[in-house]
Amino acid sequence: MLAAVGVGPIGPFEALLFFGAIVWVVPLWVICDKIGWHPALSLIAFIPLVGAIFGLLTVWEALGKAQHSRWLVLILLIPLVNLIFIYWLAFSTWPSQTTRAAPMTY
Repeated sequence: MLAAVGVGPIGPFEALLFFGAIVWVVPLWVICDKIGWHPALSLIAFIPLVGAIFGLLTVWEALGKAQHSRWLVLILLIPLVNLIFIYWLAFSTWPSQTTRAAPMTY
């Protein structure tokens, strides 16, 4: 039915957003309501989650371009190790930087 209106299957980014909304925002919505705060305040908690997902997706793409396993992105979930990993990824030499084009011949 969704394909009929031009919407294809959901990708990993949409699945993570849905997961974040269900697991992160909905319980906070209920908690805010129970303590007497406006439930819409729970949406503020969604901002760091979006930032974290964006950061994970950015490193996922960078690992692919650096020709490393993209599953190394899971290292970002380990405190302190993630800082070492980010600096290693940022300042290491990527294979795409060392490849040189063949000289032109006339």
